[in-house]
Amino acid sequence: DITMDANGTVYWSVPKKGVYRLESGKDSNPELIVPKRGLNGLDVDPTAEYLFINRGKRIVRHKLMGRGMPLGEEELIYEFADNSLGGADGCTFDAYGNFWLMHFRKGVISVINPKTKDLVGQRFCGVEPATNMAFCGPDLKDLMITAGAPKFKNCSILKMNLGIQGFGGHTGSTDYSMVKWLDLKVDSAKLNK
Repeated sequence: DITMDANGTVYWSVPKKGVYRLESGKDSNPELIVPKRGLNGLDVDPTAEYLFINRGKRIVRHKLMGRGMPLGEEELIYEFADNSLGGADGCTFDAYGNFWLMHFRKGVISVINPKTKDLVGQRFCGVEPATNMAFCGPDLKDLMITAGAPKFKNCSILKMNLGIQGFGGHTGSTDYSMVKWLDLKVDSAKLNK
């Protein structure tokens, strides 16, 4: 998974390695900042103060201390009683700061209030398994979900209008040293044929 903060720093998870960071405007290599196995979904909260990380049945956050600085200490936000729903995968925030996460095995969305550290709701998305989600649409009230698996022959993209406004994310930057490695040229005339 991948996210960015208000300064344009990009964070991504590699489940068998940990969380990496690449700062914008800096000619450097990615930096492993959380060297722990089993990390998956991650997102920066709407205030750009914390990086939230899914660790199986545990949801943790680290304070963002600033460019080039180590992350703050890990803080537990919520721990599910067991992994019967499957580990937490993709995640996002609504406009009110609530943390939404997908339990991949059962396709269940959980919503956690980080201020009170309470589970405020759960909802089955309609397909098992399910992995990632993002708010979208003109008013950010639609939730798009990637669901299914090739082995079950049920891969799909779901759209749910929940009447709850999502957080649109941080705008980021256009100045990254790695972008030249990822530059992909697509011949648009060959698309949709």
